[in-house]
Amino acid sequence: MHIAINTLPSTELPFPHHVVRYLAQVLERIQKEKPSLRFSCLHVQGETSPFPGLPSMESAPPESGLRARLSKSDSVDGLLKKHAVDLVLSPIQTGLARTSLPQVLLALDLAPWEGADGPSGDIKATKRLCAAAGYIITPTEHVRRRCLELFEAPLEKIVVAPPGVADGLSNPTISVVEKPYVVLFYDPLTAPLLNKLREALNKRREDFPFTQVVVGPALPEEPAQWGPGVVRMEQCPANHLAGLYHESAFFLYAAPHDGCGLRVLEALATGVPVLAAGSRGLAEVAGDAPIYFNGESLDSFFQSLKRILSENEQSRGKRINTGKQIASRYHWEKTMWKVLATFKAG
Repeated sequence: MHIAINTLPSTELPFPHHVVRYLAQVLERIQKEKPSLRFSCLHVQGETSPFPGLPSMESAPPESGLRARLSKSDSVDGLLKKHAVDLVLSPIQTGLARTSLPQVLLALDLAPWEGADGPSGDIKATKRLCAAAGYIITPTEHVRRRCLELFEAPLEKIVVAPPGVADGLSNPTISVVEKPYVVLFYDPLTAPLLNKLREALNKRREDFPFTQVVVGPALPEEPAQWGPGVVRMEQCPANHLAGLYHESAFFLYAAPHDGCGLRVLEALATGVPVLAAGSRGLAEVAGDAPIYFNGESLDSFFQSLKRILSENEQSRGKRINTGKQIASRYHWEKTMWKVLATFKAG
């Protein structure tokens, strides 16, 4: 079987960065377990593939306008057939609207459809996408239910494959950042809220005497200068990230619509307290190990911040142990088998 990983952006949405993290872990294990399966990466011509270890299939950049997109869909379908692709795996945000090949959708989050001001994503188009897909992979039961509610996707075609925890996190290196500091994760899911929280924190520096270590991929819209008291790390191997977490006062995760919890699980596994924007998907994965706040309320954030900073040693230790126990339940091998079964059925 030849499976194409579709990383083409739509005209509205880029390829999600966190999907790369999830798929990289899954594909690494599938290729060891089932070397007969072939994978290729479908990406924009002239751009670097997010999966450099896979053979490339390059497509021209997407064009604007409905007619251009439909024409583009036909040319992509032809490219896939030329390379004898049997199955396409696409993020639900950027799935192929028209393809004659079986397509499996990966819905790690539904952020474009869960905004406080109402859905910004095209629900009708996504309904058609879900109806045509063979299967939909989600990380939690919450996202599974939301796919039914938002897109009327039949539950029998939705497979729940929770994330795992990277092996390298069990072997932390020594942190190179001087304490005290906190780790903040920055990506398209966290950027809108994190920018607001950082602005509020910078106005109250006397209450927040921590260096801010901002970890995450480079984004086109991020600040040109992060300002004093910030260490920016665009790439961080698992063992270095583990050391960074381990010495951190806490981990701040500001993704109010994350349905996966991958980054929070990694932080919990290293024994760092987590302060996170609350969501049902995240609570399903991480339970009560993090301290949650309402992402729409700065008052809620500062109350939760005060709580995490004022916890006594006993309470902090109990929270850390709870987090480690929860994280220990998640293994990428389990994720791999769920995804493999979906490929075979799809």
